[in-house]
Amino acid sequence: MVELDIRAEGEHAYTVGVTDDRGEREHHVVVPASMLDELGVTVTEEPLLVRAAMEYLVERDLEEPLPARFALDEVGEVAPDLVPNLRARLDS
Repeated sequence: MVELDIRAEGEHAYTVGVTDDRGEREHHVVVPASMLDELGVTVTEEPLLVRAAMEYLVERDLEEPLPARFALDEVGEVAPDLVPNLRARLDS
């Protein structure tokens, strides 16, 4: 089971603590304004987007571990289906 502790750190910036069977780690995540527009997400819904994205990314068995700092649009190279998956998660 994955536990996420999401804390706003500034405009479109979050610190996400992840605890799972691999241990504990922390990521600093930036949400580009263009991604909010693309997904039709408001600023008040932004933490929900971060949670959905991190749940998806942590659940996947990525070949490379997530970097300590990244923007959500940067992980598209290792998770090309991120945006469609986020749409589905946010719509449910």
